[in-house]
Amino acid sequence: MIIDVHHHLVCEAGYVDALLRQMDALSIQKTGLIAMGPLFETLFVAGESCGPLYEDDVLKAVEAHPDRFFGYVYVRPGFDGPEKVRKWGELGFKGVKFHIPRENYGHYDYLPIYQAALELGMPCLFHTGLFYIPSMKGERVSAERTRPIHVEAIANELPDLKVILAHMGGVWAEEATGLARIYGNVYCDMSGRMDGWRKAKPISWFQEMLFWPGAPDKVVFGSDVHASELADTVADQIAKVRGMGWDSNSERKFLYDNARKLFDLG
Repeated sequence: MIIDVHHHLVCEAGYVDALLRQMDALSIQKTGLIAMGPLFETLFVAGESCGPLYEDDVLKAVEAHPDRFFGYVYVRPGFDGPEKVRKWGELGFKGVKFHIPRENYGHYDYLPIYQAALELGMPCLFHTGLFYIPSMKGERVSAERTRPIHVEAIANELPDLKVILAHMGGVWAEEATGLARIYGNVYCDMSGRMDGWRKAKPISWFQEMLFWPGAPDKVVFGSDVHASELADTVADQIAKVRGMGWDSNSERKFLYDNARKLFDLG
């Protein structure tokens, strides 16, 4: 079985049904859904967009399929505050997705947002690494503010807050995996497109980044692709962990057990 901790609700008509079909085919038991509004309306969309999607749309999918989906609230630190976390956490959302902060993730003014997530038991998925969106002008977009090292201050201040660094930090992978090794509350996912950051990395690089004995306890599966690419990314990420020599128990932790514990999925 697999739990996908990082999946965007793509702005296409019928996308939830298409995703469920792929989940069934790939033994993906549960998927964490993220809707990110108008800035990301065209993300992964192959044809015509059905319009921007928001937390209300995630809630509809979760309520229709509570055994298959759990929801994230999308938060831009410096634009959104703790009240948004509390609103959706109290409605049953399991996690918080952070992206495009106004200042560095670790800025002191953002602490109340992270404290709200901690109080509600909501793991925090931080985008880390480079990214591109079609409408970047005027949005204070800077990947520098999303470097994994900026999450260090949060992990220090709130050691019980569960943190996932998306894309294993991307171009700052050594920072991300270093934090996961040192901090008990920090994890990484390997999410990303098939033609993205994983493609350029040999197995030896993954072995170097995830060298310590407890590494299989600190990495979770996330897709961050269109439903049509799920089969390929599942196969690719399994090939990576098997190539590193992880045994079946470690593989199960990566695909299922770690996420189940993080999100208290039973």
